[in-house]
Amino acid sequence: MVIEEAFVSGRFDTGGLVGFVTNNGQSTGAQPVINYSSFKGHVRGHGNQTGGLAGRVWGGSINYSRALAIVVSTAYVPADWLV
Repeated sequence: MVIEEAFVSGRFDTGGLVGFVTNNGQSTGAQPVINYSSFKGHVRGHGNQTGGLAGRVWGGSINYSRALAIVVSTAYVPADWLV
């Protein structure tokens, strides 16, 4: 399985994202992003977040709650988790 690297940067707010996506392997420009919950920080790589996260996520990851639940693929998470 090939996960193309993408760079997502911007301000993350409850249920919404203001930012820009580049280098996704297909195009450069604004891309649709779906947020399922509230989290803040920078997200780099391929990931889905469903929960509260404050900090930075690198690599492919799946988070299902405010605490770390599941991290798949290569992931480096220097984050302060909300309690």
